[in-house]
Amino acid sequence: MPYINRKCNNCGKEYYVCYSCIKSNSWKNVCCSRQCFREYIKKDEKPIEPKKIQKGEVNYMYGKLKTTKKRVKIVGYDLELNKYDGADGNTYSLEDFIEVIISSNEFEKIIKE
Repeated sequence: MPYINRKCNNCGKEYYVCYSCIKSNSWKNVCCSRQCFREYIKKDEKPIEPKKIQKGEVNYMYGKLKTTKKRVKIVGYDLELNKYDGADGNTYSLEDFIEVIISSNEFEKIIKE
């Protein structure tokens, strides 16, 4: 399971949304799927607001960027979507990194999921 930072306004499922979707005000910012978003806007009369979940930062994860060779702290990720949120406010993919450094605790968590 990826880092969780949102709760669906329609079904209540907890899920991850990357910085790119948050910045673009995507449907993914308020619902876990397009289907849920369609259902939500049909039945809901109040303003569309994201339900944010703060479960703490990733234990220890950094990526070294190919372009600048700088290390970026990774504060959220979804391995299936190949999205990695940097502490600098940018969303990266694995192709953006030369290497990724991860703590053994975080690695164990990924393996168990």
